Amino acid sequence: LSNSTPDVFNADVTFNSTNSGNIHVAYRGTGNAFNQNVYVNSTSTGAVRFGSSNGTSLFATGKNIFVGMQGFTNGTLQLSGITYGDVTPKSFVLGSSATLMLGPNTTFGGDVNSTSGGLYLSGAIFNGKLTAVKTGTTNDPGIGGNVYNDSVSLRNEGTGYLLLSNSTNDVFNSFASFNSVSSGIIYVAHRGTNTEFNDNV
Repeated sequence: LSNSTPDVFNADVTFNSTNSGNIHVAYRGTGNAFNQNVYVNSTSTGAVRFGSSNGTSLFATGKNIFVGMQGFTNGTLQLSGITYGDVTPKSFVLGSSATLMLGPNTTFGGDVNSTSGGLYLSGAIFNGKLTAVKTGTTNDPGIGGNVYNDSVSLRNEGTGYLLLSNSTNDVFNSFASFNSVSSGIIYVAHRGTNTEFNDNV
């Protein structure tokens, strides 16, 4: 969707991936508008991808992306190029075989809470608290380039690693907590130079 020209959604919309195919939303067009809620489901190895080729989207005040009735048990949910117009909390609960990708070029105004098998943090701005739990077996090398303007809590309950700043530095402007409670490792400031910690860890 939106290979060149932006789309405008004035009613609720649902994107369902039930096989290996991908749904590309706001693919290249800039200024896609979501004026109501979005529901996403994935029950196989496909994906629902927002902004995967530099497209951009704006969500109206109070409008969110929700996991739908079928669930997001497998596949990938990519949230790129998204700007949220308010501080409404965001919650993404995905299955242990599903991957959540936050960024690049996405700005969250409010708190973000997520649980997912895989987790990539790659160029997002978090103006509220980030609480994220990784539960799966995959190894997840996030690019970095994230700015955390409120507290961060990252927890690895899986066996695969969670890697931050694989190429670009991150900036932590508030307290950061990293907890590994299984065999999966959390790599912080892995390759990106000059990651900033401006509060306690």
